[in-house]
This record gives sequence, C-alpha cells and structure tokens, in this order.
Amino acid sequence: MAMAGTTAEGFQVRMIAEPSPVPLNEPFELVVEVLDAEGAPAEDVRLEVTGWMPDHGHGMLRATEVAPLGDGLHRVRGMLLHMGGLWEIHVAVIWEEGAEDYFQVRRDGVTFPVEL
Repeated sequence: MAMAGTTAEGFQVRMIAEPSPVPLNEPFELVVEVLDAEGAPAEDVRLEVTGWMPDHGHGMLRATEVAPLGDGLHRVRGMLLHMGGLWEIHVAVIWEEGAEDYFQVRRDGVTFPVEL
C-alpha cells in the first residue's frame, strides 16, 4: 500500500505500509517520506502519526513511535488497526519557524483513508 498527499503548506507526504496491504488486527510499520514544497527532503520536521476510525469515533489502542531515518524519511512503529472498517491515518508534520530569539511551532497534516 503506497499513498501520497500534499498538506495545505505544500509538504509532500508519501507513505508505504510494511507489510502491504495493511493487516487487520496485526502490528505493522509505515515508512513516511516528507518533501518540502520544492520537492527537497524535509529534514527539520518531526511527525506524529495516529489512526482514527471516524465511523466509530475512536482511535488506535496503541501509541506510535516515529524515528527519523534521514533524507526526509521516517519509520513509524506501533501501528495496529484492530477493527474492520474505514480508518484514517493522520500524519502531522511539525516544524519551527522564526529567529533564535523568537520562533513558533507550526503544524500541518494530511489524512490517508484505509479500508479494512
């Protein structure tokens, strides 16, 4: 399962599940690539990745761990979609902007639907 999307701020997010397709009620990992609006690897970002089941109003039973791999790549561990139906995988891209004495944390994201 390979999916791609673009955030409102122009980050290009590509995601591949390992194994593919996403298994039902079994652990899996994601490899997520984040490129900036110009197509270069987004190095100074961190990710938060969660699963949400919109029809049931709940998320996953596990917390994920995201490890940067370099060149805009991140490995997401701890994914487990425990029920059949429509899931959304939310990928939040978080970065800092500004000068050394004043900066703000910015957040943007993209959502990928997964039907199990």
